[in-house]
Amino acid sequence: MQIFNKKKVQEKKTTTDRILKHLKRFDPKYHDQIINGNFKSIMTWNVLQEILFFDNDVEQSISYLMIKFGIDFNLRNKKGVSFFHLYLILLFYKDSYRTKERLGFLIQLLNYGFLSDHLMIFNFQKMYSLIDLLCILQYGKSVIPKSFFPKEITTEYQTLPQEWFSQLYMTLLCQDGRFCSYEKFSEHNLLHTTVYHIDSNCSPYLVNYCLHQFNLPLSTKIECIYPSTRYLCNNLEKYEKWIENRTSFPIGINEQDTNYIFVNPEFVNNAELQVHTYFSVIENKYRFHKTFFRELMRTKVNPYTRNKIDEETLQDMMQQCNKDFVFPINTLREKTQYFPFLFPKLKDHKSVQIKNKNIISYIESFFNINHPYNQIHKIEHFKPYEIKYLSYVLLKETKLFPSFQKSFDNPAITTLLKVLLDSCRKQTKYLNIIHYFLEEIFQDLDCYMKISPYLDCFEENYPKILDVYLSRFNISNTHYFNKFIRNIFIIKKFQEES
Repeated sequence: MQIFNKKKVQEKKTTTDRILKHLKRFDPKYHDQIINGNFKSIMTWNVLQEILFFDNDVEQSISYLMIKFGIDFNLRNKKGVSFFHLYLILLFYKDSYRTKERLGFLIQLLNYGFLSDHLMIFNFQKMYSLIDLLCILQYGKSVIPKSFFPKEITTEYQTLPQEWFSQLYMTLLCQDGRFCSYEKFSEHNLLHTTVYHIDSNCSPYLVNYCLHQFNLPLSTKIECIYPSTRYLCNNLEKYEKWIENRTSFPIGINEQDTNYIFVNPEFVNNAELQVHTYFSVIENKYRFHKTFFRELMRTKVNPYTRNKIDEETLQDMMQQCNKDFVFPINTLREKTQYFPFLFPKLKDHKSVQIKNKNIISYIESFFNINHPYNQIHKIEHFKPYEIKYLSYVLLKETKLFPSFQKSFDNPAITTLLKVLLDSCRKQTKYLNIIHYFLEEIFQDLDCYMKISPYLDCFEENYPKILDVYLSRFNISNTHYFNKFIRNIFIIKKFQEES
């Protein structure tokens, strides 16, 4: 569903004019799906990404669409790339992006819903977080093939000026940036020995990060940040007792005023957060934390009242985000797991788990469009015999998916995810068939867990087994029952072999 092409790019109409003209062909309830690239199928490039390629006024177009339709910067396209990843790539590959204004706009966009553990997924060998990608492109090599870009785009790979790279690197760390492949860069001292000192010469972004992380007053002098933070770290238990004795109001609010309801998306105690990190009041009493903007912008609905949020209110929220820096929410105990000025002491992000969760989330997105209540996430916890059964069914029940022989022979979660991901990308016309079989497999495995204690004494426990069958199919059919029992014993066999 391409809005931009070579001919249209040459027209004098603005980007928003072309988009609005295109959207008139569709029911308004689908407009946000079209903009985000998940209407009927996952798009190769969504509208937001085409804007990055072809529009000369990216800032104005993106800002307009955010408020008008609600957008999700973290949705991946069929190539496995989100808006944030593509924007960063273009900083290295497109001349028009090598400006301080474009760099600043990317940093500003992080306020609107950046997910630090959201990976770019080219394939199982190329899965990168945003900070991974930044370091790879700056210190590694060009990892983006020419075939990645649209044919109309002229690209030339260049590294960023060191000042820009340092600014982006520090910004992503302050945004709780997660490394997924950072071990590949151990030879670069920057990732392991960089110390950011808090003084009059340091970045305002870093100063604000420290103030927000430890809930210090905005009026705190720079020279007082370090000793104040050390004091909090050394007196963590006293601080937590103080929090427990407070009400649920943020720091800085008049605790006698009970007219407002403060809400943050992490459901941490509001007493651990500063009042200036919340939006102005809406609907006379609700005050949402600024990290809630991603959800409010995307849905344009107050989740507690289901009332629509008008565009004027969203515009005001966006301006409030722009006036300040918006950082991720963590409790003070979480914050003290690594010292904020010495970034090499990063938390263990368990990159293998992050990769698997991202792959499953990406696979799930292919099915969500037509099957929003799918159970694909269950695969994350599959045991080898369950993987083997899944592969067996997709091999034997149809001849469409011979690639599942790999996961049948090697019933490991990574092998299964590779096969599933490849099938979703290359066999999109069979997604409904894959989904049907997967849901049946999940049901078989659930039934097996209920029946397995009775299988060794099948005849004696026949009534109990029949009850499980009837509760699932609601019909007494000999053919169905025989097939059901056959599948149950196949699962049992695979479990015994594993």
